[in-house]
Amino acid sequence: MFPLTLKGEALLWLIRLDGNCIQTWQDMKNVFLKKYKYYCKDSEDIFIMTQGEDEDLEEYVDKFQYNLQKSMYKELAKDVLKTILLK
Repeated sequence: MFPLTLKGEALLWLIRLDGNCIQTWQDMKNVFLKKYKYYCKDSEDIFIMTQGEDEDLEEYVDKFQYNLQKSMYKELAKDVLKTILLK
């Protein structure tokens, strides 16, 4: 039933997973939460965000974009956003 609840990016993420990485419900829970646990939290200020030691660049950029869309800064110029992201 769980896959039927997914939409958009989450559904694409599930479809793209290696077929052997999920064998049990606990595997599904762990993999899903690793990818999406951040989206359950309140948003962070994009000016003080940092990449976690165990967070790869793709995860950090996803988190940055998510916070940017929830922030009042989503209309900043691309060069400013690039500088913020790279800091």
